[in-house]
Amino acid sequence: DITEVSLIYALLHTSIYWEYIVYHRRDVLSILSIFVVIGVDIGVTDLDDLFGLCGSLGLSFVCYIFPCTIWIVSKYKWGELSFLSPKFWIIMCILLFSTAVMVYSTAVIMANIV
Repeated sequence: DITEVSLIYALLHTSIYWEYIVYHRRDVLSILSIFVVIGVDIGVTDLDDLFGLCGSLGLSFVCYIFPCTIWIVSKYKWGELSFLSPKFWIIMCILLFSTAVMVYSTAVIMANIV
């Protein structure tokens, strides 16, 4: 049973590795997030660049990407998602635009760091 398997056992038995990762995806994402935070803390020494990354990544996700994604997923799960609806296309435009702004602003800040 995958619910009772440890991470070490899953790493040693590759046949259940992906099933373990999918079942424990929140734990895996939390651990990966810890490594990202440590990497950013070590790699970014300028405070202006750090605030820029917080603004470009954090605010883009929280203000634009998450709400759009939550709306799309909730409408899909409730069976109310219509691809012909104007609301859907407005949400998709906002999602694509905010993703493009996030990627561009993060790339510009990362170019200043390197």
